[in-house]
Amino acid sequence: MADYSLGIDAGTSSIKVGLLNLSTLKLEDCIEKDYENSSEQRSVIIWDQTLKAIKESVSKLKDINDIKTIGLSGQLLWSFPKS
Repeated sequence: MADYSLGIDAGTSSIKVGLLNLSTLKLEDCIEKDYENSSEQRSVIIWDQTLKAIKESVSKLKDINDIKTIGLSGQLLWSFPKS
């Protein structure tokens, strides 16, 4: 059993999610989901692509409890729509 860190990077044109093996410090998975081609992104699209990338990456693990840390990075200003 390995321990992982889930990294999430919100960029200006895509979201990237990676699984870092904390024992080997090897990036074992990296998923990238692009946004629509626009100078301004809708927050709901960023959120949907983030969820898709996380689900795809985490589905490759045998046990979700192997994720010990979550790291976030990004230079975007997020504004989530009111539900």
